Amino acid sequence: MACSASSSTLMAAKYPYPSNVNVANFVSIKLSHKNYLLWKTQMLGLIESQDMMGFIEGQISKLTSTIETVENGEARSVPNPEFLAWKKSDRLLRGWIIGSLSEEVVGLVVGLQTSSKVWTALLKVFARESKDQEFLLNRKLHTFQKQEKTITEYVTGFKTICDELAAIGKHLSDQDKVYWLINGLGAGYEAFMTSILRPPIPAYIDVVSLLESHDNMKNIHGFQLNPIAVSISQEVPAQPSYFHNYRGRAQYTRKNSNPRFNSRGRGFPPTSQSRPTNTPANADQSTTQPSVKTACQICGLSNHTAFKCYHRFNQAYQPKYLPQIFSTVQGADPNNADWYPDTGATSHVTDDPGTLNHLIKYHGTDSVMVGNGQHLPITHIGSTNLDLGNTTLPLDDVLVVPAIKKNLIFVSQLTSSMPYVFEFTSDSFVINDKETNQMIAKGARKGDLYALKTRPKAVFFSDRFRTATSEIWNSRLGHPSAKIIDFLSSK
Repeated sequence: MACSASSSTLMAAKYPYPSNVNVANFVSIKLSHKNYLLWKTQMLGLIESQDMMGFIEGQISKLTSTIETVENGEARSVPNPEFLAWKKSDRLLRGWIIGSLSEEVVGLVVGLQTSSKVWTALLKVFARESKDQEFLLNRKLHTFQKQEKTITEYVTGFKTICDELAAIGKHLSDQDKVYWLINGLGAGYEAFMTSILRPPIPAYIDVVSLLESHDNMKNIHGFQLNPIAVSISQEVPAQPSYFHNYRGRAQYTRKNSNPRFNSRGRGFPPTSQSRPTNTPANADQSTTQPSVKTACQICGLSNHTAFKCYHRFNQAYQPKYLPQIFSTVQGADPNNADWYPDTGATSHVTDDPGTLNHLIKYHGTDSVMVGNGQHLPITHIGSTNLDLGNTTLPLDDVLVVPAIKKNLIFVSQLTSSMPYVFEFTSDSFVINDKETNQMIAKGARKGDLYALKTRPKAVFFSDRFRTATSEIWNSRLGHPSAKIIDFLSSK
C-alpha cells in the first residue's frame, strides 16, 4: 500500500491535473487575429502557475498507451501505467487553450490531439501575422489624416489605431501619441501644432482636450478671410462705369461730385430696376454674400473682362503691376536639384516650392537655424515624391526655406516613417528596405557630402502644326473686324 501511494504521489507531481482552476480568472480575452501577444501573455501565466510548461515546451513528451516489457525471455506489450495520467493532464491543458480561442481561430486547431501541437500551430500562424499587423498599423498611423473628418471622428479613429497596436503588445509612448495626433491635422492647425510642440509637451489626454477646445473656438468665430483675396480686393478698387451702351437720350453730368442721370429715352433701364432697394432681404444678402468686383486680367481695372478690354490687341501695353510680379519670381537652379541626406537635420528642407505637393503657407514663428547661427524663415510646408527612375521616395512635412542652399533629407524622420535603412560607404550610399532588403535608392559622394540625384522632369511638345483658316481665327479672336484679320494674316 505504501508503495502504491508513493507511486500515485509521484505520478501527480509529474502530471498535474488542476481541474478546479477557473481559467477565466487568468485568461480574460479570446484569441483573435489582433490580440495574440496579449492572449499569449495571459495564457503563459496560467500554464506556468500550474507547472504544466513541459507539455508545450517538449520536456514532457507524448506517451503511448502500451509499453514493451520482457517476461521469462518473451517480449510482451503491457498497458502503460503513466499513459492515463499524462492523457488527462494533456487533455486538460488542451481544453484550456481551445476554450480561450474565438470562433474564427478554433478552425486552425481542429483535429490536433495534443496540447503541444495546438500551441505550436498557433505560434506558427500568429507570430508572422503579428509582425505584419505591426507594420500595417504603423503605416496606417503615419498616414492617418483628418481631412474632412470632424475632430471627434479623427480622435476616435486615431485612438482605434493606438488600441490595435496595444493589442499586439506595441504600446505607443505618450509623446509619440501627441506627435502623430497633431501630425495628421493638416492645414488650418499650424498655430495649434506649433504651440503644442513647444516644450514642455503636454500629456496626450490634455492635447485631446485642447484640440477639441481649439476646434470649438474655430467653429464659433468662423474662418478668417483669405489674406490673398483681401489684398487683391484692396488693390483693385471698384471703378464707376461712366459709359453705357444704351440707345436713346441718356446723359451723364458731373457736378459737385454728384452724378445726375436723365433716363428719358428708349432702352435705358428704369431706376427702380438698376438700384436695389434697401429692404431687409437685400440687407441680409449684402451681409452674407458680399459683392465681388470682376477685375480685368490685362489692365487690372474692374467692371470689364479681358474679352472687352481696350488693350486686348495692344501688344505694346504693359500693366503697371507686371514688374513687381516678375521681381518676386525666384527661378530654381537646375544644378541644385540634388537632395543631400543629413543626420543632423531636424526636418526635410528645400528652397523650391515648385517641387512640392499639397503646399500650405506657414504662419508660425519657427525658423531654421544653420551652422553659422543664422535663422532662416520658413514660408511653406508640403510633401513630395522624389523621382528616382525605377521608384519614388516619399518625403512628408518638407519645409520651404528660400534662403537655404541645399535640399536636405532628414534621415531620422525618413527612417521613422518608412522601413528604410541608410548604408554609407567612402564613395556612395544606398537606401534599403529593411523588410525586403530591396534597394530603394543609391547616391554618390560629392566632395564632403552625399548627394541623391533625382530624375529631371521631361518636357514634351507637339511637332504637328496646322494652318487655320480666317474663319477659325475670327472665332478664336471673338469676331474682330476684317482689317484685324487681314493684318494678322500678313504677319
